[in-house]
Amino acid sequence: MRLAALSFGSLVWALAIYGTTQFHTLDLPIGHTICGPWGCAAAPESLLGYHLFWLVVLAPLAALTCRAASRGAGLALSRALAGLGLTAALAIVAGSAAAWLLDGGAAQHAVQRGLFVLAATPDAPMLQLLVAGGVGRLAVPGRTTAARRAVEASGLSRENQTA
Repeated sequence: MRLAALSFGSLVWALAIYGTTQFHTLDLPIGHTICGPWGCAAAPESLLGYHLFWLVVLAPLAALTCRAASRGAGLALSRALAGLGLTAALAIVAGSAAAWLLDGGAAQHAVQRGLFVLAATPDAPMLQLLVAGGVGRLAVPGRTTAARRAVEASGLSRENQTA
């Protein structure tokens, strides 16, 4: 039973990853909405797909790792992931805003420029690490949540595992 559940979960995860790589083929009615005085970013479909790709890859891994670890290690990992993601996102926004100002850009657009760079930089999954840390926190042993009750009901909980 456990092998079937793991196989099914892996298949769903792989299909979700594949699905995120196909977002660029969608024709969303939003067009190039991520623009400013500095120009426009890549197509929103591509950016959305890339950001979702990182989220689909990182969140389950964080949840499974935090779930398998001891309570203390799981909490530390989830905090580290969330802290790293938040710190990196704030650094990108602040650094981009500062660079914009130093290059003579208008002050009223500085924060927007920083957020633009954050949205248009899917290569570094900063916000996804923040979310993965939160998902990992929900999966830490010793805490009962709706998500954890769903995992336990599926038969994948640590209590149901046999050596």
